[in-house]
Amino acid sequence: MISFKLLFAPLTAFQKIIKLMEIMEIFELSQTSKRMFACIKYAKRKIEPIRITKERFENTICVVERKGERTGLTIHLEDWQANPIRFWKWDKFRLGVCVKQEEEKSFHCNYSKREDIDYHLTHCFNYLSDLFNNKTIAIWINRDLINESKWLFSNLNFEECRYIRVKGHEAPLTNDDMSNLLESLKPSFQISIECALDKRFSKKTILNLPRVTIWHAERITYYDLLNMDCEVAEFENHQFSEEDVKKFINHWLAGNNPKLIRLRLGNFESLPDWENILKGVEYEKWDGRRRPESYEISYTHHIEEVYCRNGLDFNRDDRTVGTLVHLFGSIEFIVWKNLECRS
Repeated sequence: MISFKLLFAPLTAFQKIIKLMEIMEIFELSQTSKRMFACIKYAKRKIEPIRITKERFENTICVVERKGERTGLTIHLEDWQANPIRFWKWDKFRLGVCVKQEEEKSFHCNYSKREDIDYHLTHCFNYLSDLFNNKTIAIWINRDLINESKWLFSNLNFEECRYIRVKGHEAPLTNDDMSNLLESLKPSFQISIECALDKRFSKKTILNLPRVTIWHAERITYYDLLNMDCEVAEFENHQFSEEDVKKFINHWLAGNNPKLIRLRLGNFESLPDWENILKGVEYEKWDGRRRPESYEISYTHHIEEVYCRNGLDFNRDDRTVGTLVHLFGSIEFIVWKNLECRS
């Protein structure tokens, strides 16, 4: 009855109501009729890129309304033994819902066979992306599942992939794995690799994306740092020394790596020898007048604030300010463009 009355509300009133509702409520309301779906779609409720997670024991779709906020809706595909409490049906698609959790804003749904998971993920994504007018995706995937996901990648009705996150604890990521992801998804903004890299892995294929994070960066070389085209690069478990940091700072001061706004190198547990790293470079401590005390960097689903109050500042000839700071066992190099945070 409520959905029936909503359909006859003035357009402006309907749009205001939809904007006040929870994402989970909107999703359920959209299934009451095709007309309701069309009205919600026309209301254009804004969301972030829809995240698809494909792991050995986790297959989910998540909808987040704004960066940094908790998930507004999560659909879990699981091997439930219980009978469904109801079914979702749209077009020829049918999926059993076993559990609804209000606090977690989630549904737990049952798949009949494991080989049906990609089919269900595809239909759920295509429905949500159409409902919320957002055909942008973020993919979290286990390295071991890349090759078997070709059907999924080719049937998702997306226009842009903003983010790929690759996880795994067994076999390393190979060039073939990466080529498969890049050719199928064509990520435009961010990639995070949280598994080991094959010894023949070609880093050039990813070091031109705006945001790059590599957890097992033993094979990332100083030459890679010099030639990367990233805005943000984060490396853990690498082989870099303080001497490499020193050389890179001088390389940057000479006008190189023009797009860089953040380089984070983990595995520096002790406070670095700043006098050696900045030898021959005029630098100053933060005084509150030259720049803010923190730097905000935008990622796909969150905004990170890097605190630079204890950082050391130095100027390049083009008046760009660079800051070195030691935070939580990492060396952070932050670049301020015109003394403004650029995300």
